[in-house]
Amino acid sequence: MEKVIKYLIKNNITPNGLLALYTYYKKVGYSNYINVIVELKRLEQYGYLIKNNDNYEITDKGIKLLQGVEKVMASSNKSITNKEWDDNIQKYNEMFPKERMGNSTVYYRANPKELRESFIWFFDKYPEYSWSDVLRITKKYIASFNDDYTYLRNSKYFIKKTAGSVTSSTLADILYNEDSINNQENGFQYYGTE
Repeated sequence: MEKVIKYLIKNNITPNGLLALYTYYKKVGYSNYINVIVELKRLEQYGYLIKNNDNYEITDKGIKLLQGVEKVMASSNKSITNKEWDDNIQKYNEMFPKERMGNSTVYYRANPKELRESFIWFFDKYPEYSWSDVLRITKKYIASFNDDYTYLRNSKYFIKKTAGSVTSSTLADILYNEDSINNQENGFQYYGTE
């Protein structure tokens, strides 16, 4: 909570201002809990909202502030030393085949300590996703190969892979595109064979 408060102070916004901004962004009504008129004027003063006739609209700066708060909250809430992380990393890793990748010395399952570092990066970069999202999509991803793992990424590189100066995440790509993929008539298909 302290990190969130410091972030709000740094951006000249009160907790009530955050509530007002969030309710305008999500178009939900909690205005009877705070003095919304004062907060709206302050949000407008700092460029988080813009008044258009009698209505307020959230600005890009306002959206970025909300995203920043979510990121700070996610990094604060996802302690990296708890049993939940250890259990989820183990569940995740055990979804991958226990064998080597083809004729290489690399295994499909990575060292849990390396996975922990990759997941810290992942949840910091993509705070909108949860462990249940990760486990659900990973299960679908592996099943899409129908036991032909020729092109299956290992458990570490599925989360995060850096090639030169480019870092990518197949996991994040699939999560982002999940809705459109799930709407295909043939069901989930990312890599592998049908």
